[in-house]
Amino acid sequence: MPSKASILDTLSGECPAIDATRTKPGTNTTSTYWPDVDTWTRWGGFNAQDLYKRYQPIVDAEWASGVAGSADPSSWDTRVFDEDSLEHYLSKFLLPHVNTALGHACHVLGMDKNNDLDVGRGGRCYYGGDTTRLFKPDWSLCSDSQTQGSKLYKNLLPGDTKLAMKWRSSMYKTAAHYAWKDPVRQILYYMKEVGVRYGWLITDAELVVLRVSVELTGPGQAIDRPKRQPCSTLGHSRMSSTETDVSHLSSALQGTSLNNSLYAPPDNGVEAYHVEYQTIPWENSGHKSQLSIRLALFYLAMMAGYGARSLLPAYPAFDSCWWCDSNADLFVHNTTGIPSKIPHNLEHPNPTGQRGPAFTSETGRPEKFLTRASVQTLDIDLQRQQPYYDVEESDEQGKMVTRRIFVDDNVTIYDADTAQYGRLQGLRWVPEVAGSGDSREGKRPSEGPSGSDKRHKK
Repeated sequence: MPSKASILDTLSGECPAIDATRTKPGTNTTSTYWPDVDTWTRWGGFNAQDLYKRYQPIVDAEWASGVAGSADPSSWDTRVFDEDSLEHYLSKFLLPHVNTALGHACHVLGMDKNNDLDVGRGGRCYYGGDTTRLFKPDWSLCSDSQTQGSKLYKNLLPGDTKLAMKWRSSMYKTAAHYAWKDPVRQILYYMKEVGVRYGWLITDAELVVLRVSVELTGPGQAIDRPKRQPCSTLGHSRMSSTETDVSHLSSALQGTSLNNSLYAPPDNGVEAYHVEYQTIPWENSGHKSQLSIRLALFYLAMMAGYGARSLLPAYPAFDSCWWCDSNADLFVHNTTGIPSKIPHNLEHPNPTGQRGPAFTSETGRPEKFLTRASVQTLDIDLQRQQPYYDVEESDEQGKMVTRRIFVDDNVTIYDADTAQYGRLQGLRWVPEVAGSGDSREGKRPSEGPSGSDKRHKK
Protein backbone atom coordinates (compact mmCIF):
# COMPACT_ATOMS: atom_id res chain seq x y z
CA MET A 1 0.00 0.00 0.00
CA PRO A 2 1.48 3.39 -0.97
CA SER A 3 2.31 5.85 1.76
CA LYS A 4 0.26 9.00 2.20
CA ALA A 5 1.76 12.26 0.98
CA SER A 6 0.56 15.44 -0.73
CA ILE A 7 1.02 17.28 -4.01
CA LEU A 8 3.56 19.52 -2.31
CA ASP A 9 5.56 16.51 -1.10
CA THR A 10 5.41 14.70 -4.43
CA LEU A 11 6.34 17.64 -6.65
CA SER A 12 9.02 19.09 -4.39
CA GLY A 13 11.78 16.66 -5.27
CA GLU A 14 14.52 17.49 -7.74
CA CYS A 15 14.08 16.20 -11.27
CA PRO A 16 16.62 13.50 -12.19
CA ALA A 17 19.84 15.12 -13.39
CA ILE A 18 20.35 15.58 -17.12
CA ASP A 19 23.60 15.00 -18.97
CA ALA A 20 23.69 17.80 -21.56
CA THR A 21 27.40 17.53 -22.38
CA ARG A 22 26.57 16.23 -25.85
CA THR A 23 24.55 19.26 -26.92
CA LYS A 24 26.09 21.66 -29.41
CA PRO A 25 25.85 25.44 -29.77
CA GLY A 26 23.89 26.89 -32.64
CA THR A 27 21.28 29.41 -33.65
CA ASN A 28 17.61 29.39 -32.74
CA THR A 29 14.69 29.33 -35.15
CA THR A 30 13.44 32.75 -36.18
CA SER A 31 10.52 34.21 -38.11
CA THR A 32 9.43 37.64 -39.23
CA TYR A 33 5.89 36.72 -38.15
CA TRP A 34 6.81 36.74 -34.49
CA PRO A 35 6.20 39.95 -32.50
CA ASP A 36 8.99 41.84 -30.78
CA VAL A 37 9.39 41.90 -27.00
CA ASP A 38 9.18 45.44 -25.66
CA THR A 39 9.99 44.85 -21.99
CA TRP A 40 11.40 41.89 -20.03
CA THR A 41 10.99 42.17 -16.26
CA ARG A 42 10.82 39.86 -13.26
CA TRP A 43 7.39 38.49 -12.37
CA GLY A 44 7.41 39.13 -8.66
CA GLY A 45 4.03 37.55 -7.96
CA PHE A 46 5.14 34.10 -9.08
CA ASN A 47 6.96 32.97 -5.95
CA ALA A 48 6.75 29.92 -3.72
CA GLN A 49 5.37 31.66 -0.64
CA ASP A 50 2.47 33.45 -2.35
CA LEU A 51 1.57 30.45 -4.48
CA TYR A 52 1.54 28.17 -1.46
CA LYS A 53 -0.78 30.54 0.41
CA ARG A 54 -3.25 30.56 -2.44
CA TYR A 55 -3.15 26.81 -3.16
CA GLN A 56 -2.44 25.43 0.31
CA PRO A 57 -5.74 23.50 0.67
CA ILE A 58 -4.97 21.73 -2.62
CA VAL A 59 -1.24 21.05 -2.38
CA ASP A 60 -1.48 19.96 1.28
CA ALA A 61 -4.45 17.66 0.73
CA GLU A 62 -3.65 14.02 1.47
CA TRP A 63 -2.60 12.02 -1.58
CA ALA A 64 -1.49 8.44 -2.01
CA SER A 65 2.08 8.96 -3.20
CA GLY A 66 3.31 6.80 -6.03
CA VAL A 67 0.25 7.29 -8.23
CA ALA A 68 2.31 9.64 -10.38
CA GLY A 69 5.41 7.53 -10.13
CA SER A 70 7.48 6.28 -13.02
CA ALA A 71 10.57 4.16 -13.34
CA ASP A 72 13.91 5.80 -12.63
CA PRO A 73 15.56 7.04 -15.82
CA SER A 74 18.34 4.99 -17.33
CA SER A 75 21.61 6.61 -18.30
CA TRP A 76 20.30 6.71 -21.87
CA ASP A 77 17.19 8.60 -20.81
CA THR A 78 19.22 11.36 -19.19
CA ARG A 79 21.55 11.92 -22.16
CA VAL A 80 20.41 15.01 -24.04
CA PHE A 81 21.66 15.51 -27.59
CA ASP A 82 19.06 17.92 -28.98
CA GLU A 83 15.59 19.28 -28.30
CA ASP A 84 13.99 16.00 -29.33
CA SER A 85 15.90 13.95 -26.76
CA LEU A 86 15.15 16.57 -24.09
CA GLU A 87 11.45 16.36 -24.92
CA HIS A 88 11.66 12.56 -24.61
CA TYR A 89 13.02 13.01 -21.09
CA LEU A 90 10.41 15.61 -20.14
CA SER A 91 7.55 13.43 -21.38
CA LYS A 92 8.71 10.46 -19.28
CA PHE A 93 10.11 11.97 -16.10
CA LEU A 94 8.66 15.46 -15.57
CA LEU A 95 5.14 15.63 -16.99
CA PRO A 96 3.68 12.41 -15.48
CA HIS A 97 4.18 13.82 -11.98
CA VAL A 98 2.68 17.18 -12.95
CA ASN A 99 -0.30 15.65 -14.73
CA THR A 100 -1.22 13.21 -11.98
CA ALA A 101 -0.98 16.12 -9.53
CA LEU A 102 -3.35 18.12 -11.74
CA GLY A 103 -5.71 15.15 -11.78
CA HIS A 104 -5.59 14.93 -8.00
CA ALA A 105 -6.24 18.69 -7.74
CA CYS A 106 -9.32 18.24 -9.92
CA HIS A 107 -10.45 15.49 -7.54
CA VAL A 108 -9.79 17.64 -4.46
CA LEU A 109 -11.87 20.42 -6.00
CA GLY A 110 -14.66 17.92 -6.59
CA MET A 111 -14.85 18.80 -10.26
CA ASP A 112 -16.10 16.59 -13.05
CA LYS A 113 -13.25 14.67 -14.70
CA ASN A 114 -14.13 16.41 -17.96
CA ASN A 115 -12.36 19.44 -16.45
CA ASP A 116 -9.13 17.60 -15.70
CA LEU A 117 -6.04 19.37 -17.06
CA ASP A 118 -3.16 17.75 -18.94
CA VAL A 119 0.22 19.13 -20.03
CA GLY A 120 1.36 17.41 -23.21
CA ARG A 121 2.49 17.83 -26.78
CA GLY A 122 1.35 20.79 -28.86
CA GLY A 123 0.18 18.77 -31.85
CA ARG A 124 -3.21 18.16 -30.27
CA CYS A 125 -4.10 21.85 -30.57
CA TYR A 126 -5.36 23.94 -33.45
CA TYR A 127 -3.10 26.70 -34.78
CA GLY A 128 -4.72 28.16 -37.87
CA GLY A 129 -4.25 25.04 -39.95
CA ASP A 130 -0.49 25.51 -40.26
CA THR A 131 1.43 22.41 -39.18
CA THR A 132 4.98 23.77 -39.43
CA ARG A 133 7.01 24.06 -36.23
CA LEU A 134 7.30 27.78 -36.84
CA PHE A 135 3.65 28.15 -35.87
CA LYS A 136 3.06 25.29 -33.43
CA PRO A 137 4.40 25.15 -29.86
CA ASP A 138 6.06 22.06 -28.44
CA TRP A 139 3.75 21.89 -25.43
CA SER A 140 0.13 22.54 -24.56
CA LEU A 141 -2.25 22.51 -21.61
CA CYS A 142 -5.55 20.93 -22.58
CA SER A 143 -8.89 19.94 -21.11
CA ASP A 144 -11.74 17.89 -22.55
CA SER A 145 -14.00 20.83 -21.78
CA GLN A 146 -11.98 23.14 -24.05
CA THR A 147 -12.13 21.84 -27.61
CA GLN A 148 -11.48 23.39 -31.00
CA GLY A 149 -13.78 21.67 -33.45
CA SER A 150 -14.46 17.96 -33.10
CA LYS A 151 -10.91 16.61 -32.90
CA LEU A 152 -8.51 19.24 -31.56
CA TYR A 153 -8.15 21.18 -28.32
CA LYS A 154 -7.57 24.77 -27.30
CA ASN A 155 -4.11 25.45 -25.93
CA LEU A 156 -4.57 27.06 -22.54
CA LEU A 157 -0.83 27.31 -21.81
CA PRO A 158 1.68 27.18 -24.70
CA GLY A 159 5.20 25.99 -23.95
CA ASP A 160 8.39 25.49 -25.92
CA THR A 161 11.67 23.58 -25.53
CA LYS A 162 15.14 25.01 -26.05
CA LEU A 163 18.68 23.90 -25.26
CA ALA A 164 20.63 25.81 -22.63
CA MET A 165 23.57 25.78 -25.03
CA LYS A 166 21.49 28.02 -27.32
CA TRP A 167 19.29 29.95 -24.91
CA ARG A 168 19.21 31.09 -21.28
CA SER A 169 17.02 33.72 -19.68
CA SER A 170 20.17 35.50 -18.47
CA MET A 171 21.28 36.17 -22.06
CA TYR A 172 19.04 39.24 -22.01
CA LYS A 173 21.71 41.25 -20.17
CA THR A 174 24.74 39.89 -22.00
CA ALA A 175 26.45 40.26 -25.34
CA ALA A 176 24.35 37.27 -26.46
CA HIS A 177 21.16 39.35 -26.36
CA TYR A 178 20.57 38.66 -30.06
CA ALA A 179 20.39 34.93 -29.26
CA TRP A 180 17.98 35.58 -26.40
CA LYS A 181 15.21 37.34 -28.29
CA ASP A 182 13.99 34.77 -30.84
CA PRO A 183 12.83 32.02 -28.43
CA VAL A 184 10.95 34.64 -26.40
CA ARG A 185 9.41 36.09 -29.58
CA GLN A 186 8.43 32.56 -30.59
CA ILE A 187 6.55 31.68 -27.40
CA LEU A 188 5.04 35.18 -27.38
CA TYR A 189 3.64 34.48 -30.84
CA TYR A 190 1.97 31.29 -29.62
CA MET A 191 0.46 33.09 -26.65
CA LYS A 192 -0.77 35.92 -28.86
CA GLU A 193 -2.38 33.55 -31.35
CA VAL A 194 -4.58 31.93 -28.71
CA GLY A 195 -5.03 35.06 -26.60
CA VAL A 196 -3.61 33.77 -23.31
CA ARG A 197 -1.43 35.58 -20.80
CA TYR A 198 0.65 32.65 -19.54
CA GLY A 199 3.37 30.61 -21.26
CA TRP A 200 6.64 28.81 -20.53
CA LEU A 201 10.05 27.95 -21.91
CA ILE A 202 12.06 24.99 -20.65
CA THR A 203 15.69 24.01 -21.21
CA ASP A 204 18.04 21.46 -19.70
CA ALA A 205 19.03 24.17 -17.19
CA GLU A 206 15.83 26.00 -16.17
CA LEU A 207 12.10 26.48 -16.43
CA VAL A 208 11.07 30.04 -17.34
CA VAL A 209 7.43 30.93 -16.66
CA LEU A 210 5.94 33.92 -18.46
CA ARG A 211 3.07 36.37 -18.14
CA VAL A 212 2.43 38.79 -21.01
CA SER A 213 0.42 42.01 -21.15
CA VAL A 214 -0.36 44.09 -24.22
CA GLU A 215 -0.32 47.78 -25.01
CA LEU A 216 -3.09 48.76 -27.41
CA THR A 217 -3.00 51.39 -30.11
CA GLY A 218 -5.64 54.05 -29.62
CA PRO A 219 -9.16 53.95 -28.19
CA GLY A 220 -12.08 51.87 -29.32
CA GLN A 221 -10.57 48.43 -29.00
CA ALA A 222 -13.11 45.78 -28.09
CA ILE A 223 -10.82 44.56 -25.35
CA ASP A 224 -11.52 47.83 -23.52
CA ARG A 225 -15.29 47.73 -23.78
CA PRO A 226 -17.19 46.35 -20.80
CA LYS A 227 -18.00 42.69 -21.23
CA ARG A 228 -19.72 40.50 -18.71
CA GLN A 229 -16.83 39.14 -16.67
CA PRO A 230 -16.91 35.34 -16.77
CA CYS A 231 -16.86 33.92 -13.28
CA SER A 232 -14.84 30.97 -12.16
CA THR A 233 -16.79 27.77 -12.54
CA LEU A 234 -15.03 26.04 -9.70
CA GLY A 235 -18.22 26.15 -7.69
CA HIS A 236 -18.73 26.94 -4.04
CA SER A 237 -15.44 26.41 -2.23
CA ARG A 238 -14.65 28.47 0.85
CA MET A 239 -10.87 28.33 0.85
CA SER A 240 -8.89 30.63 3.09
CA SER A 241 -5.12 30.97 3.13
CA THR A 242 -4.87 28.88 6.27
CA GLU A 243 -7.54 26.30 5.55
CA THR A 244 -6.33 22.74 4.95
CA ASP A 245 -9.53 20.74 5.38
CA VAL A 246 -10.93 20.37 1.88
CA SER A 247 -13.39 17.56 2.59
CA HIS A 248 -16.27 19.99 2.09
CA LEU A 249 -15.24 20.87 -1.45
CA SER A 250 -16.21 17.66 -3.19
CA SER A 251 -19.99 17.99 -3.09
CA ALA A 252 -19.89 21.75 -3.58
CA LEU A 253 -17.93 21.66 -6.82
CA GLN A 254 -19.59 18.72 -8.56
CA GLY A 255 -20.71 19.27 -12.13
CA THR A 256 -18.75 22.44 -12.74
CA SER A 257 -16.74 23.22 -15.86
CA LEU A 258 -13.94 25.39 -17.13
CA ASN A 259 -14.86 28.80 -18.46
CA ASN A 260 -14.94 28.90 -22.26
CA SER A 261 -15.48 32.64 -22.51
CA LEU A 262 -12.08 33.46 -21.06
CA TYR A 263 -10.47 32.05 -24.18
CA ALA A 264 -10.34 34.84 -26.76
CA PRO A 265 -7.44 36.39 -28.71
CA PRO A 266 -7.07 40.16 -28.38
CA ASP A 267 -8.19 42.47 -31.13
CA ASN A 268 -5.84 43.88 -33.72
CA GLY A 269 -4.04 47.06 -32.77
CA VAL A 270 -1.48 45.76 -30.29
CA GLU A 271 1.38 48.21 -30.13
CA ALA A 272 3.66 46.55 -27.59
CA TYR A 273 4.14 43.33 -25.62
CA HIS A 274 5.39 43.41 -22.06
CA VAL A 275 6.78 40.13 -20.74
CA GLU A 276 7.21 39.24 -17.08
CA TYR A 277 9.25 36.15 -16.26
CA GLN A 278 10.45 34.02 -13.40
CA THR A 279 13.14 31.34 -13.54
CA ILE A 280 13.34 28.03 -11.70
CA PRO A 281 16.75 26.31 -11.90
CA TRP A 282 16.74 22.61 -12.77
CA GLU A 283 18.45 21.63 -9.53
CA ASN A 284 15.86 23.33 -7.27
CA SER A 285 14.01 21.21 -4.77
CA GLY A 286 10.61 22.55 -3.86
CA HIS A 287 8.89 23.36 -0.58
CA LYS A 288 6.80 26.15 0.90
CA SER A 289 9.51 28.73 0.23
CA GLN A 290 11.16 27.44 -2.96
CA LEU A 291 9.84 26.15 -6.26
CA SER A 292 10.97 23.01 -8.01
CA ILE A 293 10.40 22.73 -11.76
CA ARG A 294 7.54 20.27 -11.31
CA LEU A 295 5.86 22.35 -8.61
CA ALA A 296 6.20 25.59 -10.59
CA LEU A 297 4.71 24.02 -13.72
CA PHE A 298 1.84 22.63 -11.65
CA TYR A 299 1.04 26.06 -10.20
CA LEU A 300 1.24 27.71 -13.63
CA ALA A 301 -1.08 25.10 -15.14
CA MET A 302 -3.59 25.60 -12.32
CA MET A 303 -3.58 29.35 -12.92
CA ALA A 304 -3.96 28.97 -16.69
CA GLY A 305 -6.56 26.22 -16.46
CA TYR A 306 -8.86 27.44 -13.71
CA GLY A 307 -8.10 31.15 -13.30
CA ALA A 308 -8.51 34.09 -15.67
CA ARG A 309 -6.15 33.66 -18.61
CA SER A 310 -7.18 36.13 -21.33
CA LEU A 311 -4.51 38.49 -22.66
CA LEU A 312 -5.10 42.03 -21.35
CA PRO A 313 -3.29 45.37 -21.07
CA ALA A 314 -2.93 45.00 -17.29
CA TYR A 315 -3.81 42.60 -14.50
CA PRO A 316 -5.10 43.00 -10.96
CA ALA A 317 -2.95 42.25 -7.93
CA PHE A 318 -1.98 38.60 -7.59
CA ASP A 319 -3.93 38.24 -4.35
CA SER A 320 -7.21 39.95 -5.20
CA CYS A 321 -10.79 39.04 -6.03
CA TRP A 322 -13.94 40.41 -7.64
CA TRP A 323 -17.63 39.80 -7.18
CA CYS A 324 -19.53 37.46 -9.45
CA ASP A 325 -23.28 37.55 -9.99
CA SER A 326 -23.58 33.93 -11.17
CA ASN A 327 -21.74 32.25 -8.29
CA ALA A 328 -23.23 31.59 -4.87
CA ASP A 329 -19.99 32.46 -3.13
CA LEU A 330 -19.83 35.77 -4.97
CA PHE A 331 -16.13 36.61 -4.72
CA VAL A 332 -13.78 34.94 -7.21
CA HIS A 333 -10.01 35.06 -6.83
CA ASN A 334 -8.52 36.82 -9.84
CA THR A 335 -5.51 34.47 -10.09
CA THR A 336 -6.72 31.06 -8.98
CA GLY A 337 -10.38 31.30 -9.99
CA ILE A 338 -11.37 29.87 -6.61
CA PRO A 339 -14.52 31.49 -5.13
CA SER A 340 -15.07 32.56 -1.54
CA LYS A 341 -17.75 34.25 0.52
CA ILE A 342 -15.18 36.50 2.17
CA PRO A 343 -14.00 39.42 -0.01
CA HIS A 344 -10.29 40.15 0.05
CA ASN A 345 -8.67 43.04 -1.81
CA LEU A 346 -11.47 43.72 -4.28
CA GLU A 347 -10.03 44.63 -7.68
CA HIS A 348 -11.64 44.44 -11.10
CA PRO A 349 -10.20 41.65 -13.33
CA ASN A 350 -9.48 44.12 -16.14
CA PRO A 351 -7.99 47.21 -14.43
CA THR A 352 -7.75 49.20 -17.68
CA GLY A 353 -11.12 48.21 -19.09
CA GLN A 354 -14.08 50.55 -19.34
CA ARG A 355 -16.23 50.56 -16.22
CA GLY A 356 -19.50 52.12 -15.17
CA PRO A 357 -23.19 51.76 -16.03
CA ALA A 358 -24.36 51.19 -19.60
CA PHE A 359 -27.95 51.12 -20.80
CA THR A 360 -29.80 49.44 -23.62
CA SER A 361 -33.26 48.54 -24.88
CA GLU A 362 -34.66 45.90 -27.20
CA THR A 363 -34.04 48.22 -30.13
CA GLY A 364 -30.44 48.82 -29.12
CA ARG A 365 -30.95 52.47 -28.17
CA PRO A 366 -28.76 53.61 -25.20
CA GLU A 367 -31.58 53.91 -22.69
CA LYS A 368 -33.96 52.18 -20.31
CA PHE A 369 -32.23 49.04 -19.00
CA LEU A 370 -28.89 48.51 -17.32
CA THR A 371 -26.76 45.89 -19.04
CA ARG A 372 -25.57 42.94 -17.00
CA ALA A 373 -22.06 43.34 -18.42
CA SER A 374 -21.77 46.88 -17.10
CA VAL A 375 -23.28 46.00 -13.72
CA GLN A 376 -20.45 43.53 -13.15
CA THR A 377 -17.94 46.36 -13.50
CA LEU A 378 -19.50 48.35 -10.66
CA ASP A 379 -18.09 48.66 -7.17
CA ILE A 380 -20.20 47.12 -4.42
CA ASP A 381 -21.35 48.19 -0.99
CA LEU A 382 -20.30 45.21 1.14
CA GLN A 383 -22.72 46.02 3.94
CA ARG A 384 -25.72 46.29 1.64
CA GLN A 385 -24.43 43.57 -0.73
CA GLN A 386 -25.39 45.72 -3.71
CA PRO A 387 -23.54 47.26 -6.67
CA TYR A 388 -23.73 51.00 -7.07
CA TYR A 389 -22.69 53.91 -9.24
CA ASP A 390 -22.72 57.67 -8.79
CA VAL A 391 -24.57 60.20 -10.92
CA GLU A 392 -23.75 63.90 -11.02
CA GLU A 393 -26.81 66.05 -11.67
CA SER A 394 -28.16 69.53 -11.06
CA ASP A 395 -30.28 70.23 -8.00
CA GLU A 396 -33.10 72.78 -7.88
CA GLN A 397 -30.61 75.61 -7.44
CA GLY A 398 -28.59 74.48 -10.47
CA LYS A 399 -25.74 73.19 -8.32
CA MET A 400 -24.08 69.92 -9.36
CA VAL A 401 -24.56 67.21 -6.73
CA THR A 402 -23.64 63.54 -6.59
CA ARG A 403 -26.36 60.94 -6.13
CA ARG A 404 -25.55 57.30 -5.41
CA ILE A 405 -27.65 54.74 -7.28
CA PHE A 406 -27.87 51.22 -5.83
CA VAL A 407 -28.72 48.34 -8.15
CA ASP A 408 -31.25 46.49 -5.98
CA ASP A 409 -33.84 43.83 -6.76
CA ASN A 410 -36.23 46.44 -8.16
CA VAL A 411 -33.88 47.31 -11.03
CA THR A 412 -34.35 45.49 -14.32
CA ILE A 413 -31.12 44.33 -15.97
CA TYR A 414 -30.59 43.03 -19.51
CA ASP A 415 -28.10 40.25 -20.33
CA ALA A 416 -27.05 40.66 -23.96
CA ASP A 417 -25.23 37.29 -23.99
CA THR A 418 -28.43 35.35 -23.30
CA ALA A 419 -30.98 37.96 -24.44
CA GLN A 420 -32.63 37.72 -21.01
CA TYR A 421 -33.99 40.23 -18.55
CA GLY A 422 -33.45 39.71 -14.86
CA ARG A 423 -32.60 41.28 -11.51
CA LEU A 424 -30.08 40.99 -8.73
CA GLN A 425 -31.05 39.42 -5.44
CA GLY A 426 -28.25 40.73 -3.30
CA LEU A 427 -25.33 40.03 -5.63
CA ARG A 428 -26.85 37.03 -7.40
CA TRP A 429 -28.24 37.28 -10.92
CA VAL A 430 -31.79 35.90 -11.24
CA PRO A 431 -33.12 35.78 -14.82
CA GLU A 432 -36.74 36.46 -15.60
CA VAL A 433 -38.86 33.30 -15.65
CA ALA A 434 -41.30 33.00 -18.53
CA GLY A 435 -44.86 33.50 -17.34
CA SER A 436 -43.88 35.09 -14.05
CA GLY A 437 -44.73 38.60 -15.13
CA ASP A 438 -42.89 41.19 -17.11
CA SER A 439 -39.86 42.22 -15.06
CA ARG A 440 -39.26 45.01 -17.52
CA GLU A 441 -41.97 46.97 -15.76
CA GLY A 442 -39.69 47.24 -12.71
CA LYS A 443 -37.77 50.28 -11.62
CA ARG A 444 -35.38 51.76 -14.13
CA PRO A 445 -32.28 53.44 -12.74
CA SER A 446 -30.91 56.67 -14.11
CA GLU A 447 -30.57 55.91 -17.79
CA GLY A 448 -27.66 58.03 -18.86
CA PRO A 449 -27.24 61.65 -19.78
CA SER A 450 -30.36 63.18 -21.26
CA GLY A 451 -28.79 66.60 -21.22
CA SER A 452 -25.73 68.48 -20.11
CA ASP A 453 -26.73 68.50 -16.45
CA LYS A 454 -26.31 64.76 -15.73
CA ARG A 455 -23.39 62.40 -16.09
CA HIS A 456 -22.25 59.11 -14.64
CA LYS A 457 -19.20 58.45 -12.59
CA LYS A 458 -17.54 55.09 -12.14
